[in-house]
Amino acid sequence: MRSTLSALIVLSSLADCQDPLVQRRRELAATQAAEATAALKRGEYGRAMYAAELAAQYEPEDPALRDLTIRVSLGQIAATRPSLSREQFGRAAYQAEVLAARDPDYRHIFETVRAIDAFARGDSIGAEKRLREVTAANPGYAAAWLMLGDILQASRRAKEAVAAFETVVGLERTNVRAVTSLGMLQAQLGNPTAAVEKLTQAIALEDTAPVRATLANAFLALDRPMDALPHIAVATKAEPRDGRYRVTLGEVQLKLDLLDEATVAFRDAAALGAEPWASRGLGAIAMKKKDYATASQSFSRVLAMSPDELSTLFLAAEAQEGLAHPGDAAKLYARFAELAERIPSEAPRVLLAKDRLARLSPAPK
Repeated sequence: MRSTLSALIVLSSLADCQDPLVQRRRELAATQAAEATAALKRGEYGRAMYAAELAAQYEPEDPALRDLTIRVSLGQIAATRPSLSREQFGRAAYQAEVLAARDPDYRHIFETVRAIDAFARGDSIGAEKRLREVTAANPGYAAAWLMLGDILQASRRAKEAVAAFETVVGLERTNVRAVTSLGMLQAQLGNPTAAVEKLTQAIALEDTAPVRATLANAFLALDRPMDALPHIAVATKAEPRDGRYRVTLGEVQLKLDLLDEATVAFRDAAALGAEPWASRGLGAIAMKKKDYATASQSFSRVLAMSPDELSTLFLAAEAQEGLAHPGDAAKLYARFAELAERIPSEAPRVLLAKDRLARLSPAPK
């Protein structure tokens, strides 16, 4: 019975090999699989996905082609870090873990995806460790450097982040995310000319609402609200439901003393879910009007959600001064100075905070 079954399997396999339709299907699948692999290496993720899906449709029972589709999907996640839920990042990380065991040639992709998942779950240290290992083993893999730059930027290690993003630009001159991040970091480091240059370059590469808004924020950091206004106007028109852009618009209008317009922008931002930044803006408007009680309430809401937000700490300290609460003001100034000490762009406010601390501290007996 067993020998008869084996013979039938052999005969079936031979029939498959002799069937021209089967053979043609396999050839088409192989062609599309090769194109998907080549496109993945070139960083053309859309084309790679189309080819991988087509290959899997020609040979739906081939597990290698299913793995190819997942590999391309993970490559796109590694390169672009899309806005996914934690559950979706977790799913991608599990797929990466499984494929890494049987697809070692693409381990750099899989480890980068696992690092992105770790970062999304708040494990910055673990994410950075994985990425350091990837960049050491595959120094030409731009996606890992890009994610490493994001982590360093988030942890306020600006100079290290600049080095990572410059490596990306060296590998991919037109990488918009890296060029944009370099522009913002240069603004934070107090290099206004470099900031505007990089962000203007980013606009030339890809004129999108996020890049326009980032350029507006850079001009704000350089205290050039008139230059920021047209860029944030373009961004809010393109993405009218994005509350973050409304916050930036409000901040620009606040700088220009357009308080009524800024109030509308911050309230719109709050309605669109852009908290706590909308509350910070409304607090700043109250400060302009010397309504310290309203300002203090707004800043308290912000600090409850983001206790180490630098601008809010400084403004909250000023509000406490306005309310004649020197002890509370001193605590907030001290916290601000401690956190902002090593940030070059914050140097003027750090000096101001220290001066006010000296004034608010009780005289020695």
